[in-house]
Amino acid sequence: MSGARRWLADLAWLPGQGVCRDVLIEANGDRFTSVTPQAPATPQAPATPERLRGLTLPGFANAHSHAFHRALRSVTQADRGTFWTWRERMYDVAARLDPDSYLSLARAVYAEMTLAGVSCVGEFHYLHHQPAGRPYADPNAMGRALVQAAAEAGLRITLLDTCYLSGGLDRFGVLPLAGPQVRFSDGDGSQWAARAEALGPDEHGLLAPHARAGAAIHSVRAVPPEHMHPVVAWASRRGAPLHIHLSEQRAENEACRAVYGVSPAQLLYDEDVLGPRTSVVHATHVGSAELELLGGSQVFACLCPTTERDLGDGLAPARPLAAAGCTLTLGSDSHAVIDILEEARGVEYAERLSKRSRGHFTAETLLQAATGAGHTSLGWPDAGEIAPGTRADLVTVSLDSMRTAGAAGDLALEAAVFAASAADVRTVIVGGRDVVRDGIHQLWQLQGQLAYEATRHALQVGYRHIDTATIYHNEEQVGRAIADSGLDRADIFVTTKLPPGSAGRVRSIMADSLKALGTDYVDLWLVHWPPRGRNLVPLWRDFLAVRDDGLTRAVGVSNYSMNQIDALTEATGERPAVNQIPWSPSRYDADLLAAHAERGVALEGYSPLKGTRLRDRTLGEIAAKYGVTPAQVVLRWHIDIGVIVIPRSARPERIEQNLDLFSFSLTPEEVARISTL
Repeated sequence: MSGARRWLADLAWLPGQGVCRDVLIEANGDRFTSVTPQAPATPQAPATPERLRGLTLPGFANAHSHAFHRALRSVTQADRGTFWTWRERMYDVAARLDPDSYLSLARAVYAEMTLAGVSCVGEFHYLHHQPAGRPYADPNAMGRALVQAAAEAGLRITLLDTCYLSGGLDRFGVLPLAGPQVRFSDGDGSQWAARAEALGPDEHGLLAPHARAGAAIHSVRAVPPEHMHPVVAWASRRGAPLHIHLSEQRAENEACRAVYGVSPAQLLYDEDVLGPRTSVVHATHVGSAELELLGGSQVFACLCPTTERDLGDGLAPARPLAAAGCTLTLGSDSHAVIDILEEARGVEYAERLSKRSRGHFTAETLLQAATGAGHTSLGWPDAGEIAPGTRADLVTVSLDSMRTAGAAGDLALEAAVFAASAADVRTVIVGGRDVVRDGIHQLWQLQGQLAYEATRHALQVGYRHIDTATIYHNEEQVGRAIADSGLDRADIFVTTKLPPGSAGRVRSIMADSLKALGTDYVDLWLVHWPPRGRNLVPLWRDFLAVRDDGLTRAVGVSNYSMNQIDALTEATGERPAVNQIPWSPSRYDADLLAAHAERGVALEGYSPLKGTRLRDRTLGEIAAKYGVTPAQVVLRWHIDIGVIVIPRSARPERIEQNLDLFSFSLTPEEVARISTL
């Protein structure tokens, strides 16, 4: 639902052109529409594009992640950091997580990734079931928590649902599952496929607009060959990415040869696991024969240098893998470090240590592994380049930090790969939406005591409309603030929202929201995101039934298109009361505003200040005229054009400013000027 946007990059890396200067980048929604190097300078005006200082790159792809391993950072270095220390702590974390705590952990991990420039993650997910191995009521509760975490952190995800059936492999055969490993297993490959199918990917493999379904076989250690077939068949039928750990340790190779008589790579080749949609992760200990199999199968090889050196697994043969025909990608794996630039240079440095020579990969080749190749390996081939038609993902790396200062413009790529770090990432845009600005994450929701205090203060100074959502994880704090306010419940308008991917669970989620909010009803319940597939109308019928039962006074939608709203109205004869979408002067669309009015659907705008240059000369002049701030001018503009505006802030002074909008009104001429920003 993002509108048209324009950026002017000092330097940008473009496909086939290298690093170009003064690049005008234009997008509409989540796609680039135009990319123009050496764009002529434009005068200061409302239409001036947003300036991107430093080097602008496509969004990074983190092709291999175990989110729960982030909890191991530093703690596994005790007792000199042996492998057994790491393994013991890993299983301890795996034993304790549940869907709620996994959501909290993964959300923080993915937010750290976005701060490092990652716009898409491949989550190698095998923590499926309850501690005793029993499925949750929703067998995919843990996977859905990861999908939700990615949405809240602001990046795309490929959920690489992993088959993990045995406790290991030694020279005597397959070992049984032990301890927390029982949480990983579905019993056999067919049961894994049935659970994976229950995730509900649509015909394009999507679980949500930001999420794609993929498959993984953990390793030859954890999945016997006879159980690989259902995984391969499911991935083939779905056209899904298929990932697997390969030859991570020499012991794995030795055990595989002892039990199956062949190397792990040969076993995977014989079982039809290898192919152009397959990513082999690590491939640290592969020989020349295995290299030929991998290259001939056109697999991706995902290297994770920071994890490989943390665990002491060895140096991956990056140059031989690439020479054999494998496409290299990068991952942060156990998240000992989350820094894709560090992973990129780690590939070159490992080769230097191995070969005792320099110059094996160019900075451009390493960045291709971090961007386009990684996105393609995760099933998003339309991402990873700054070009018309591709996904509007941008990462800007500072070239004037204490790490990168002095870098010449013609060596910007080298500065980024071999000198910069995640700390130098200043701007991250995913699908046309600001996720990181000036090094600060833009999407965190108010939670905990902060949510309570912000809501309590807002009610105290005069707010009477409180907007929350299940995925904000603050309904309980909002409800407590309402109860403690001393106000009559009937005087407060409460909105909450059904989380993405919740079709079929409408009543249980509403019951949970009412319990958390401490109320018998809400005033407005919204579908937070349009459901995928055929659930659009059935979900709306469920919403109407909940309204008719008195659990909500009105129902509406969020982030819906006009076509989707029309489909609901035509099928049921009832239109949504509200459509809540991103709205600001930079996203102003007169036709879209009129379309809502013609249908009798109220347009409610969220993120009213994002994407708007509050230092713009027009806003400054109007603000000075009325003695208010530019932000207050923007909020008043929403009111004057008939848009319900819902600003968000935790700072008491800003909360008060955002309410003080009725001591002035804008002239029609001022409204028109702001509408062109």
